[in-house]
Amino acid sequence: MWLSNLTVRNCRIIKEATLSLSPDINFIYGSNGSGKSSLLEAISILSIGRSFRTSRIAEVIRYEEEALLSTSIVSSEHFDNKRVGIEKSTSKTLIRVNKQNIQSQSELSKILPISIIHPLSHELITGGSLKRRRFIDWLAFYKYPEFHHQWKLYQTLLKQRNAALKDPKLYYAIEHLTYELCKLQKPIHTYRQQALEKLKQTIEESIPSFLIEQSPQLTLKTGLPNDIGLDTDSLVSYYNNKLGYEKIRGRTLQGVHCSDIVINLNGMPAVSSASRGQSKLLSLLLHIAQNITITQQGIIAIDDLAAEIDASNYKKLIDFIPSLNRQVIITSTHKPAVLPNNPAYSMFHVEHGEVTVE
Repeated sequence: MWLSNLTVRNCRIIKEATLSLSPDINFIYGSNGSGKSSLLEAISILSIGRSFRTSRIAEVIRYEEEALLSTSIVSSEHFDNKRVGIEKSTSKTLIRVNKQNIQSQSELSKILPISIIHPLSHELITGGSLKRRRFIDWLAFYKYPEFHHQWKLYQTLLKQRNAALKDPKLYYAIEHLTYELCKLQKPIHTYRQQALEKLKQTIEESIPSFLIEQSPQLTLKTGLPNDIGLDTDSLVSYYNNKLGYEKIRGRTLQGVHCSDIVINLNGMPAVSSASRGQSKLLSLLLHIAQNITITQQGIIAIDDLAAEIDASNYKKLIDFIPSLNRQVIITSTHKPAVLPNNPAYSMFHVEHGEVTVE
């Protein structure tokens, strides 16, 4: 799967740009603030509906413009070319596939599995649990079609239960909401666990040694105390015992919405034992493995690759990328001095929001 004929309008500094992307490797270079990362933001919005840099769409839309637009043709060995596009303003979103309006972002996301690695990706290792849940949920979304529906239903029930915990007038609904919430926890955790096992298998079989200076150990936590089973009866009993405290706090304090991945290096927590360089390399490894693990062919985008790894590993990665059988998009502040042996790559230069082909 790959993007071609990418068109971006009103994304930060970029007024309008069109790129005929290679299905193999694409290099985009330009100075800081030139707009190269904005192109990846537009791709991110096309895939998941939001930028990887901010959750506020107003920050991404070009100054004094009402909306941004990102469109492309998606090509694949398994389906005919599809014209996809998304237009976002601060008040509405319009998504289209082959000139048909699409109501759900997830429908577009299913077509475009993109892993974006950027200068803050190391927060997968050093940041809070939300980033690691999103990481494994991305993988579960593409591996197991049933996961997304169950996770969305869980989030709806969680929101309703939290509202009931805050309002005595809604206490009558807590018992039913608790039961329904408990029924979903085991299947959600199971999908995540299966996805994590697939990821670990990919790391062992497909990731070259230079990306694994210290082999990571990955363990999925349920988001509940270790002695609490995930069968519905055990969970209902647990929540009933915690009900008084949860009413005081006004929210559901534990559950699979608090799940986390514990990442260790040589038996020590990576968050405390890994250097910044090791965290960046480990994050790069995990995101590449994430994309390789999904069933369909995905896309990998790396923002400012030279800042993520040293020169030696940079060359090794460039040599390794063609074997991924993925479209790869790499940005950097300077024209790459090291190019792949495979000649099937494209080079773009960005300056003041203008894109030229080299």
